[in-house]
Amino acid sequence: MAAKFLLLFLLLCMIIDTATVEAAPPIPNKDITPSHVFQASRHALAELLPLIEARRITPNVRKTSMAERMPRHVWQKAREVLIKIQYLQAREGIPPLALPPSYTGDIAPSDVKILVDAAFDALRTIREKEGLSQPDYARFQAGKTPTDVYQNLSILSLLLDTILKTSITPSDVYRVAQSVNDVLHQIYEIKGLTAPNANASNISGKSPRDVYRLSLELMRKLDRLTRTPGYAIPGGVVILQPIAGRITPSDVINAQESILADVQAMGLSIMGVKPIEIPHFETGKIPSDVYRLCLEAITLVEGLQ
Repeated sequence: MAAKFLLLFLLLCMIIDTATVEAAPPIPNKDITPSHVFQASRHALAELLPLIEARRITPNVRKTSMAERMPRHVWQKAREVLIKIQYLQAREGIPPLALPPSYTGDIAPSDVKILVDAAFDALRTIREKEGLSQPDYARFQAGKTPTDVYQNLSILSLLLDTILKTSITPSDVYRVAQSVNDVLHQIYEIKGLTAPNANASNISGKSPRDVYRLSLELMRKLDRLTRTPGYAIPGGVVILQPIAGRITPSDVINAQESILADVQAMGLSIMGVKPIEIPHFETGKIPSDVYRLCLEAITLVEGLQ
């Protein structure tokens, strides 16, 4: 039943057209389009299907309206998927793949495809280790956009949540939120400004929903900043629609990854921002810790206006 539900969901939402696809010759990076990345993301989804079916679990996937995404958002979403795959690799006793540092220039489809191909390879290794049959892969479809790729990666991310059950934690979200603040502090340094103090040390009792709501407020503040001279970014800030119902750390990291993509783009537009390595993992973080970082980020954004 779970497998039938999953296949039906993907057929309806993504109009998947699969077939046995033979390996094609490598495509030069300059010729890679969002359509090629879209196909790669469906290959990764195809590798995940046997893992879902073998576990006889019911996918917990909700379809939401999708605002237009820029390549930078797709890149961050792909890195989020890789974080979750690291958890799955740990359970399987497989050495985790390496996470890339933040990007340092304009994101091309070839940059995103590198991450998606890494996800595909990792999932294929897990599927083969479990002795499951090779799935059929997606046919190439022209005319796809970065938003189409983002939608596929969102489904992939949520399906990984279904397998992992305890995938993303507040400690994972904390690392992304800290990266946001690191970029903002770099911008202050480049401009020769003194970063304001948020005075947010006495924060307690916050839930993932509280952090999610504050993340949306940070998006709105960032949107206003990028509408002022010197801070504009291509495509503007994507402000997510509020989610009804239960909010999980996975929902929060999705919002924070989008914020990080836009803050990084703003830093690149100002010039001089260095690549941000994701901070060292610290266990034991709770939603209140992430809430504090989000308050600090809001103070930093307001100080630049």
